[in-house]
Amino acid sequence: MIYHAAAMSRWVRVLAAAATVASMVCALPARALASDTQVSMLMDDDQLIYVPTPHMVQTLERLSALGVDVVKVSVVWQLIAPDPYSTHRPTFDATDPAAYPYGAWSRYDTLVETAQKLGMKVYFLIIGPAPLWAVPRHQATGQGPNLGFAPYPGDYRNFVEAVGRRYSGAYVPPGTTQYAGSTGLAGVTVPGLSPSPNAAFSPQPIPRVQYWGIWNEPTERSWRNR
Repeated sequence: MIYHAAAMSRWVRVLAAAATVASMVCALPARALASDTQVSMLMDDDQLIYVPTPHMVQTLERLSALGVDVVKVSVVWQLIAPDPYSTHRPTFDATDPAAYPYGAWSRYDTLVETAQKLGMKVYFLIIGPAPLWAVPRHQATGQGPNLGFAPYPGDYRNFVEAVGRRYSGAYVPPGTTQYAGSTGLAGVTVPGLSPSPNAAFSPQPIPRVQYWGIWNEPTERSWRNR
């Protein structure tokens, strides 16, 4: 009887342990499955817009190979605006992409064209610092904590419109012409044909930018408009 009681005690302990394990397993959360529509996005301005074009292209190729779906970059107003360090507003139509200085858009044109070829989409974050002529005189204009000081709303609106028009997917810069056998706006070469004025054909528009953001983190001190 003593042996039987001891054996029963062992079985009770085993069953109790098994019940405990089973209850713990049941309490575990369900296994998370990756979503078919989940998008991977990466942002690295230092490797995309502040570098020579070959470096930018190599970076985009690397990102594509890593499986990045969307490239996010800052469209820095001061990098594109005419006379950005002058306090006197230049006379130009700020809503017209063609009115900006020659080459001002080049880095962004190359980026969206290359991203499209690699099968990636682009997210443009339209940010400051603003050109000095677009900032009220009583406002500070330096980098760091002063980066977010508010420009004149009308000037910022005009710049946003210019960026939106250029990267709408329908914009062809005036005066651009592609020739068969030569590289055009998007660097596309048509083999087998010699370049000549008679071989000109309509260039393709600059690719469309699919995602947009304005300014940046409003709760972060460096970006907060005071």
